[in-house]
This record gives sequence, C-alpha cells and structure tokens, in this order.
Amino acid sequence: MDAIQWLISFVNNIFGDWISFAKTLYLFTHKEARYSASYIESCRRSYRMGLACSFLPFRYDENAKTISLKPFPKWASNLHFVLHIVICVLHLGMGFHWKYTIGKGVGLDKAGRKELTWKKIVQFYYACLSGYTLVIVIFFRLRANRMKPLLTLPFHMEIKWCQGREGYVTNLLLGLTACATGTCLLLPFIYLAASLLRPCLPFLSVSLVTKSCPTWASLGEVNLGVKTFFALVEYYYWIFILGIYLGIGWIALVYPGIAAKLRIDAIMSELKVGIEDGVVGFREIQVLQVVTNLFWKFPLMQLLLGMWLVCEVIALYSVVRLAGILPLEIFTYFNLISIDGAALIHVHFKLLAVPCIASLQMFEYRKRMPKGGSRWFRRVIKSCSPYQLKMADGRFFDKRTALVIWQFVVERLVMCLIM
Repeated sequence: MDAIQWLISFVNNIFGDWISFAKTLYLFTHKEARYSASYIESCRRSYRMGLACSFLPFRYDENAKTISLKPFPKWASNLHFVLHIVICVLHLGMGFHWKYTIGKGVGLDKAGRKELTWKKIVQFYYACLSGYTLVIVIFFRLRANRMKPLLTLPFHMEIKWCQGREGYVTNLLLGLTACATGTCLLLPFIYLAASLLRPCLPFLSVSLVTKSCPTWASLGEVNLGVKTFFALVEYYYWIFILGIYLGIGWIALVYPGIAAKLRIDAIMSELKVGIEDGVVGFREIQVLQVVTNLFWKFPLMQLLLGMWLVCEVIALYSVVRLAGILPLEIFTYFNLISIDGAALIHVHFKLLAVPCIASLQMFEYRKRMPKGGSRWFRRVIKSCSPYQLKMADGRFFDKRTALVIWQFVVERLVMCLIM
C-alpha cells in the first residue's frame, strides 16, 4: 500500500511540475496576469523540485500554510549525501577513463580530428562538471544550517510587504524560473532515454560495464535490465545536479535579493509620502545581506561562478563549431546549457545586482529630501550601507557585472574558435 501511495505521489508531482511550468510560461507571456500575480507560487514548485532528491537534512513542507521547512530523517539525508558523492566520483572516474581511451589524433584526417576534438571537449566538460559538483555538494551539506534562512526568509518578506500590492511582478524572474524549471524537467528524461537508446555514449554509466562499444553510436550488447538500472542512475544524477544548480542554487542566491528589493520599494513608497519610520525596515535587508554573504562566502561563490563560465564557454563552442558533428543527444544538451547559461548571465546576474541598485537609489533620494530628512532619519541612514552581494576579490554584483562577465565569455569563445 505504501508503494502504491508513493507511486501516486510521484506521478502527481511530475504532472504538478509540468502544470506549474505551464503557469509560469503563461505569466511570462501575459502582462495582465502578472499584474495580480506573486513570485511565491512561481518559485514554490522550483523550491520543492530543488529539494526533491537533495542531501540536505530538511525538506519543503507541502502541508504548511506558509513557506517552511521540516526536518528530514537523518538516515535518509545521509543516504542521499553518500549516493551523491558516489555518483559524482563515478562520473569523475569516467572522465579519466575516457581521457585514456580516446586516441591522441596521430595520423587522423580532418574529419577524424574534428571527431576527436568534440570527444575530448565532452570528456573535459563532464569531468569538470562532476568535480565542481562534488565540491559544491560537500560545501552545501556543511553549510546546511546557514541555507535555511535563505530558503524561508525571502518568501516571508514578500508575503509581509506585498500583501494587497499589485503589478510588482516582472518577467525577468519569471523567465529565469521558466528556463530553470524547463531544464530541470527535460534534461533528466533526455539522459534517461539516451541511456536506453544510445548506451555507448560517454558519461552514460552503462558504457563502463560493456566491451561491445566499437563506436559511441553503437547500441551495446547489454540486457534491458542493466540498461534500465543505469538509466535510472543517470536520471537520479541529473535530477539532483540540476536541483543544486538551478533549484537550490538560484533560490538561495537570487530570490533573497528580490525580497530585499521588494522591501526597499516598500520603504521608498513610505518616504515619498513623508513617512520616515519605515527606514528601520532596512535593518531586515542588512540581516538578509549578512546571511546571504555568510552562506556564499569563499569558496562557494567562486566555485559556482567558475562552473557557470566554464559550462557556457564549452557549450557555446560546441554549438557553434561542432553543430554537424555532435550526436543529437549531446548537441541537444549543449543547446539547453548554452541557452540557460546566457539566461543566467544576462538575467541571473542582473537580478543579483537589483537590490544594490535599489539601495543606492534610496540613498540618492534621501539627499533630495528637504534638509536630508529629520535628524533621527539622517542618523539612521548614516548607519546603513548599500546591499552588496560579494563576488570574488572583494567585488560585488552591480549593474555592470553581467556585461563584464558576458564579455569575458565571448572573449574566451573567440579565442577557442581561432585556435
């Protein structure tokens, strides 16, 4: 009976994910619907997806009336953590396996060299992805308690300060949510199907247990049971890896800044009608800034940024240079990653800078107030500092960050293309 209930719940979650994805797309494409919408419902499903196969010792509480977490059995979270570590090590080992089984290119013609090029790119890409993920999984687990407020506080801030307010939802965060959710829904099923139909492709686990793979396009002489087992392993791997990067990652990184921006907007609306007391609410924003920077401090932010940039450069290079050579499954994957990577840079990083820009505008508005406001107000403002999400080398996300990072990606892409 428990197995039947679990199966029903699993099917409901799958359909619920697609329904939520459709609703997010509808909000993204219909301005009238966004006017009366909130971010909470659009983010809630991605929040639950990110924690579905997570190794963290808590889960999203579906039965709670507000956004909250509930403890997860210690043995279950430890089991997930061990499985994540084992699968990451397995895929990292596959990287070294393919490195030493791919030829050196001596005596190959032009077509052979192109094939060798994309195979080495795929080998390098997947090995880097597994290595980065292994380290990030460990840091996420070590900082689990610091993550809790980032997964609950922003939602409560939006509920508190946006009740009855309409028209504050923009299509930037909705577009990022749709992009992330679509990838989380599609990519695991692509790898599930590829494991069954093209088991000899690299970085599909089944390729390690068969010797009958003369080419990567071979079907492999493996029975259906083995194919199915390793297909489920790959499905699980991509569910949790996307949950880390696109689920937990952006909700714990982007959404706190969005909540801070909404709080600053509430303060600004009060200031414009002459109410100065609301400025004490900036203390909430400062607390949220401290919590965010405490969780994403070195080396976690640097690892995440480095992984995004490496993935985007490799994906763009593969799509531009090797479009007619890559197998369809890998080409589809790189297309999805290049689109997501561009969205992350142009939208994600822009959203990370939103609270910084809003707080600076609030300080500029204070200077235009008669006499700078009351004495008490001036003293409070002087004790506040702009919201700054720290990056590498002491820098922080501002309005130019996205363009600077995209310029870096384009320069590396051009350098790779002319080599």
